[in-house]
Amino acid sequence: MWAYAGMDQMGVSVSAAPLDRGGRVNYDCNQVRRCRWPGRYVEWEHCQRYTNTVGIKGKKGSSEELLLLFGNHLDSTTPEAGYNYGVCPWKEGDGPYFEGNHEPRLRNNYINAGEWLPWNDGVSFVLGTQRGVYWPHAPALTEMDTRRRPKKHVPPFRGDVLAVDFLRAQPQVVLAGTRSGHICQLDTRTAPEEWDRMVFRHKSSVAQLRSIGGFDVLAAGPRSAMCIYDLRFAKAREQNANEKPFLPWERNAVAPAVEFPGYRNEAHIKIGLDVLSQPGYGHGVVAAAHDDCTVGLYSLRDGSRIPSADVDKIKAPGVVKALMFQTLPHDQHPSLFVGVGSVIQKFSY
Repeated sequence: MWAYAGMDQMGVSVSAAPLDRGGRVNYDCNQVRRCRWPGRYVEWEHCQRYTNTVGIKGKKGSSEELLLLFGNHLDSTTPEAGYNYGVCPWKEGDGPYFEGNHEPRLRNNYINAGEWLPWNDGVSFVLGTQRGVYWPHAPALTEMDTRRRPKKHVPPFRGDVLAVDFLRAQPQVVLAGTRSGHICQLDTRTAPEEWDRMVFRHKSSVAQLRSIGGFDVLAAGPRSAMCIYDLRFAKAREQNANEKPFLPWERNAVAPAVEFPGYRNEAHIKIGLDVLSQPGYGHGVVAAAHDDCTVGLYSLRDGSRIPSADVDKIKAPGVVKALMFQTLPHDQHPSLFVGVGSVIQKFSY
């Protein structure tokens, strides 16, 4: 079974693609018994009225769970104002059910991103919010500015965090990308007071952030800024005599190791991007949506555009917000799945 989820006016729709005997997606197959999910909705009280679903994240590994993220647009002073986040577990043949969570510290806040912990087999994840990084299962690590009017000079990881991931070489290090353009390394083995010095600035807001192997990190955002940084080459900035003293999180700089001149995204934060960096596929590939409603493939080695006759033909009715590399059961190689309007297109190589 290959399950997928999407959002529409009714809520979150969870469905399964029908597979034929060869393990291929085939909507013409007559084996209805293989298509156990004709389509099921995850329904939750009050959530439709008060909140907007801003993200769906599937858990990697054998567990079949979804992390549903909700952005609350109201002044949430009561539990009835909607869920902040939830976990949706399911098994093949069973209907999905929803476990919602109300978190007081997430009131007057907005969840931008979430990621499962790679080193925890349980239901544990980290969230990037409008006021910092939130750990539902590790309150001591939570760094958020819960004041109604946050101060101006606060560490970036206590501000508007748009993207989160984990460092491949050291999974205990959380990567946080912020609207202010900072990339933060939050080492869970150290005290949060030491995180100020592990910050540097990207060329724009960090809308997408991916650890792509070792200490390499790919960051992308508006102003058509997509780069790869090697975190081992962070250097202290030189302080000029006529400049104001640097804030602790403004002292470091990292020069891009690879840039992507063909990437086009001038203003969008919610835009699709995924990376194929597993061994066996050269130096790796990044698939990135553009602001002209197209999708491009780029090499992680030198940032050059990779020609693809089929992918280059994509012309969506709007900016593509969801795309990912995934390997279906019985497939030998990953495929690229792209949400084009209300249709999911699969590109295999």
